[in-house]
Amino acid sequence: MKGFVIFFLIGVIMSGCAGKNGNSRDLSNPDETQNSVAAPSQAPDVALKATAEGNLVFIHIKNNALDSLRISPHFFALIIDNKRPEIRYHPSIAQSEMPVTKISKGTEVSGRIRFSQRDNLVGQKLVFNSPDYEPIMTFIDKYISE
Repeated sequence: MKGFVIFFLIGVIMSGCAGKNGNSRDLSNPDETQNSVAAPSQAPDVALKATAEGNLVFIHIKNNALDSLRISPHFFALIIDNKRPEIRYHPSIAQSEMPVTKISKGTEVSGRIRFSQRDNLVGQKLVFNSPDYEPIMTFIDKYISE
């Protein structure tokens, strides 16, 4: 039995680190160990961008998903200084110029919301929570006029 184990181990050592069908691969060359075709970068299903000037938040949404996406100012909320609860849009604390609509794949929509009890929203977080998609959060960047 001992001879069989030694014979088996010698066979394994002699075969080396062969890949499938006995083709060995040089692990010192990273190009051979990686797929030579780069994966295409995919846009997110729903792209959300927010910029602010003071307490006015400019919002841009693009739907790349197959299903349509409902848009409403009531689907937005702020997270201030990472504190909960989030501040949800309500007409008593904010004025909206955001359409209430449904957008299909490839469609974009823009609007703005002014949160009256806030001074500067740059660096805070905006949450979009449509019933048609998972919640999305983005940082609010500084608005730069074009």
